[in-house]
Amino acid sequence: WHAMDWDTAAEMLTPSSPAVTTWTLLGTADAGTNAPHVKLWRGEVTTGGANNVTFNGENGDSQTGIIAIVANDDGADGAVATNTGSGTNHVANAVTPGTDDALLLAYSCCAANSGYTTPGTMVEEADTGVFALLESVLASQALTAAGSTGTRTFTGNDATFASISIALKGAVQEPVLEQYWEASAWNTNTTPKTIANVNVLAGEILLVAAIS
Repeated sequence: WHAMDWDTAAEMLTPSSPAVTTWTLLGTADAGTNAPHVKLWRGEVTTGGANNVTFNGENGDSQTGIIAIVANDDGADGAVATNTGSGTNHVANAVTPGTDDALLLAYSCCAANSGYTTPGTMVEEADTGVFALLESVLASQALTAAGSTGTRTFTGNDATFASISIALKGAVQEPVLEQYWEASAWNTNTTPKTIANVNVLAGEILLVAAIS
């Protein structure tokens, strides 16, 4: 997940990594100019090992990045929903995976950094921020029923937010979130931003999100 809190979502470009040949943009949640935007990208790992993953965004903007590494994915893009709003309840919209053993990942970011409370049915996987300017959080849940997941609500600072939900199906068995990587404090005049030595196996899926 790639997030940014300034300028526009159009300035958040496709990530890059020696591990992935092709990236697919799954969703964009855009709260507007000079407000939080987040993009979610998907890439299948073709080269395993310790690889850098680079986020490409605007110089000088506050940005965060979270990478989720998923195994046993069925190869499809998954069911995706986006949302934006303001207040203390940061809602990740419902998705319908069509299977009773999907993996639900919900992500939210906001224009503040004072701590997130994760929805009660979910496990917080990552929470990273940039000073008082920007915070992003990722949570997961192994689903046990088909049909709509319903919304998931993060409690955060009274601020503008952007969120993305995704539910992934398994190929032979249910998908598994194996690990995550996160980076923040990217409000510097250098671009691109890189998370180094991300350990992956060929055939795994990288879900890369950033906000700005």
